[in-house]
Amino acid sequence: MAAGAIRAGGGVAATALLAQVAHLWLSTRRLPRTPGPGYVLVHTGGRRPVSSFGRWIFWDETDPLTPAEARTVLAHEVAHVRQGHTRQRLLLEVARALLWFNPFAHLFPRALAQIHEFLADAAALRTLQPAEATAAPPDPASYAALLARLALRQLSPHLALTHSFTHSLTLTRIRMLTTAAPAHRWKRWLPLPLSASLLLLVACEQDLDNVLPPPPPPVAANATTPPPPPPPPAYTYVEQMPEYAGGQTQLLTDIGRLTQYPPIALNEKLEGKVFVRFIIGADGSMQAIDIQKGIETSISYSDSKGEPQTTKIVTPAAQALNAAALNAVRNLPGKWTPGRQEGKAVAVEYTIPITFSLK
Repeated sequence: MAAGAIRAGGGVAATALLAQVAHLWLSTRRLPRTPGPGYVLVHTGGRRPVSSFGRWIFWDETDPLTPAEARTVLAHEVAHVRQGHTRQRLLLEVARALLWFNPFAHLFPRALAQIHEFLADAAALRTLQPAEATAAPPDPASYAALLARLALRQLSPHLALTHSFTHSLTLTRIRMLTTAAPAHRWKRWLPLPLSASLLLLVACEQDLDNVLPPPPPPVAANATTPPPPPPPPAYTYVEQMPEYAGGQTQLLTDIGRLTQYPPIALNEKLEGKVFVRFIIGADGSMQAIDIQKGIETSISYSDSKGEPQTTKIVTPAAQALNAAALNAVRNLPGKWTPGRQEGKAVAVEYTIPITFSLK
């Protein structure tokens, strides 16, 4: 093949690639945007399906999703953004344009897209945390059902360069989610010798222990031990509030020294305030240290009736900031003078706000 024909074909392929990127930018540049930790949420209003490109996550608010489903879909697209899948896809498309005459070069983009979807599915199932303490993260079966339902509803074409949640590889992804890796046949018989050995060991021990131990002495009906009384509730305000060793200035100094900005939050330029709550006991000890209010991200969606709704999720970067604030309070070196009410030392609830700012 002549060198001129190769260069001409490569130029046509490169022009087509640039045209796709330009079309995506022109069709979405006027859409409303909401900045998020490490990504930008572009509200499409039904003009584009849920997908991602670079740091942009195209979010279709018209999808009738429950709060749990919205968190699941967003976690999948955030995984594409954090793992740099668009950059890998563009590099492969450039190589494909240069090697357009090689038939194998046209097989790689679909294979790479399949790997990207598998990685994003796994990351979404692994890192997604429930919004409430009683909620459970999605299991593979419910995740596969969500894939199938959205794939049947969203049949509109999407740009080849974007990573769409309802990708044409949906059936393959469902098989990966619902099919366990088959074990080798010889491995299935490994538990049999172990089970036989355990049975033999139990039988020998039973033969050696023919003499039963004497029964415990009977317990009188009226000899029950009453449970210990519950601790008194902690006060929220007392006449003399607890005081940290060295005063409020020393407390702020120790908090600032112990608070470390997590690298993941630095990379995503995430800021916010974490409120850490704990109880200062009557003996001056710190007890029940937990997060009263952490850093969260709000996303918008439409419910099954088309009504606009919002829900909050805790991204990995937000989790890191919450954990950093919690560790700083737990490692405070100073002692506390307990609070007093009517001259008596009492337990008092205390809250410390910790601000994470890059300015």
